[in-house]
Amino acid sequence: MKLMIATPAFGGQITTGYAISLISTLFRLNELGHETHVHMQGGESLISRGRNLCATDALTGGFDKLLFIDADMTFTPERVEMLLNSKRDIVGGTYPLKSFPVTINFNPLVEQRDLFGPHRQQDNYMEWVAKYADENGEAEVMHIPTGFMLIDCKVLAKLTYIVPNYGQFHPDKKTTAHYYDFFPVGTRFGEYESEDWAFCRVARENGFGVYLQTRAVNGHIGTHEYNLGQHVIIGQQPLIKPGDQSSAPCDLKPSEEV
Repeated sequence: MKLMIATPAFGGQITTGYAISLISTLFRLNELGHETHVHMQGGESLISRGRNLCATDALTGGFDKLLFIDADMTFTPERVEMLLNSKRDIVGGTYPLKSFPVTINFNPLVEQRDLFGPHRQQDNYMEWVAKYADENGEAEVMHIPTGFMLIDCKVLAKLTYIVPNYGQFHPDKKTTAHYYDFFPVGTRFGEYESEDWAFCRVARENGFGVYLQTRAVNGHIGTHEYNLGQHVIIGQQPLIKPGDQSSAPCDLKPSEEV
């Protein structure tokens, strides 16, 4: 597989947690025989436009898959493998928002909201997973975040016939390049739609399902690292230690109960 790992990095900055996770992941992907290219988009201050640049480059560069991993993620090679082993065209993991109480970042389908409610808090998450995830840990959802999202490039190829394209002048090269607006932002039906929610909506409207790998729950670095199972008090140990493969709900085996 020819894989692009794309990381839009504001001001060219990445976290140490991301860097350590990436290094171990690249070793593992090399062992598996994948041709992996890391695309650091460091000179773009607008996240939606940065994602458009990465996605257009993946499409025109002949890549099979595009994996977005944000610069403030901590993750494991095993969670990347979960995505690569999926048969879905769009699949991703998730992570907590940078706030307490711990809130998991995705939106379920309307008919799945009986257990989750509007706040997506971690106490509801494991009950929701037990009901809606399949034997592989995947569940079709409405939105997943772009911070840990794998996209088959055939999705991007189809969307080039649907989404607008635009030119962007690059002063250093004195040329204008053309890109596709795969990740639009704006107001829709009275709510502000972020670039990841908009991408998922456009994909779903054009026949592509969006799937959450419920076992791939990553750390999210802010003032400290937010993790699933964490107490509300900053500095306390999480209920489930990050990386504890024996007990972490994000890495449950199909036979285990949640």
